[in-house]
Amino acid sequence: MILNKVSGRFSGWVVTASIGLVASLCGGIHSANGEVIATGFFSGTLERFDPDTLAQTTFASIASASDPFPGLSGIALNNQTRQLYVSARISQRIYTVDADTGSTLGFHQLSTTPAGLAVDSNGQVFVSDNGGSSISVFDSNWNQVNTITVPDIGVGNNQPSGLAFDSNGRLLISTFAGAGIFQFDPNTSIVSSLAPSPLANGMIAFDSNDNFVVGGAAFSNDLLRFDENGVGLSNPYLTIDAALLPLPSGTFASPDFTSPAGVAYDENGNLFVAALGRTNPTSAADNFQSNGGLFKFDSSGSLVAQTGSTVTPLSSVIFVPSAVPEPSSVAMLTLCVAGVAIRRRKRY
Repeated sequence: MILNKVSGRFSGWVVTASIGLVASLCGGIHSANGEVIATGFFSGTLERFDPDTLAQTTFASIASASDPFPGLSGIALNNQTRQLYVSARISQRIYTVDADTGSTLGFHQLSTTPAGLAVDSNGQVFVSDNGGSSISVFDSNWNQVNTITVPDIGVGNNQPSGLAFDSNGRLLISTFAGAGIFQFDPNTSIVSSLAPSPLANGMIAFDSNDNFVVGGAAFSNDLLRFDENGVGLSNPYLTIDAALLPLPSGTFASPDFTSPAGVAYDENGNLFVAALGRTNPTSAADNFQSNGGLFKFDSSGSLVAQTGSTVTPLSSVIFVPSAVPEPSSVAMLTLCVAGVAIRRRKRY
């Protein structure tokens, strides 16, 4: 089956080849140069997934004797230092993990309830307080340099959750308490409402056009999508139906909410969605059950891959590009086609 075609002209000789054909000739072409890392809320681990097959391995074990149940909630990457920041909601910590080896490098203790994380172009780390109404800003040495307060619009503590920067440096803030989506302008330090949302919001991810997707946390099956001005785009954008997840192995009392809170795009526009699973935070019997999942959707919103039947409940996800930049799929394809063309031309 021909998925796509690439044509090139080499010294007057035209070559047209399918991606599938050239991939077989050149040893295969992956959909993205990097890997997918997701946080296991109950396991205290970072799980690594192949971006093509979603094959799973454990990347890092953050839970320890001194912190047996950290409650991993959010994740962000400082690609300049190749460090991952991971929020631990229960133990109120931010862990630093080597993005290439999975080694835990240390942690910073907080007095708030951390959830979403984001890193700006200066390496400052933004941490949402899911138990209040503020965002704490830290420098690279964990000195707090700013506090951003999300205004009360009638719900009290709006419980900021997901954080993400767009291409212009604007910070978007989702809220768990149903207060909608807010935006923070770093040039004016003004926080304003961007979009209402009836859902308890999870993490935020931008695509290459600055449209953004918001995960649904706790009591939701849906993901919402907006343009850069906060206008909804055919919402709900995606639904992670309960039928896609395995039934819990034990007693199950909570409603069929899959909690697809984690969202992340890769460099090719594929969307990865991490689902906590049919888990009710207020019902102890429903917790610690392997009924989460990771799902991959292409840029058109079609489901192209999902994990198997037994997966750690996942709360957030990130695409981590390779440390050493690799040639893009198009560049590799061009080189491969050129090689095929040269080899064929020499025969005549």
